[in-house]
Amino acid sequence: MASAGIAQAVLLAAIALLVATGHHDIASLQWALIPLGIAQALMFGPVLQTVLSRTPQWAAGVSSGLFATVQQLGLTLGVALLGGLFWTLAGPEQEHLEHALVTVFWIHVVCALLFVALAHSLRAHRETAPTAA
Repeated sequence: MASAGIAQAVLLAAIALLVATGHHDIASLQWALIPLGIAQALMFGPVLQTVLSRTPQWAAGVSSGLFATVQQLGLTLGVALLGGLFWTLAGPEQEHLEHALVTVFWIHVVCALLFVALAHSLRAHRETAPTAA
């Protein structure tokens, strides 16, 4: 889970650098976008498994539904906030599209690194938690 987060951060940074240097045609970006999707899948699949493995069996349905709801809320707020920031930075005549895109990608890099830090803390907590007898 954490290694997928690191891969996502590296790929997002690579895309940001490609756009910043003017190499933002689809052929240049395609090599990073496909592995980026794979890294995302490798990040969020284990998150659901981790959440559900820590809930009592009687609450698995509620936990799964709550997880899906919070995930959708987070995705919606993320798109709204980062989309708003993107279009604000792009300007009314969209003269700063590349700058806006690079800024939003760097914010994504920070979020991916935050995910990695949380995954590591979760692993450390799991290793130090007492086991049931």
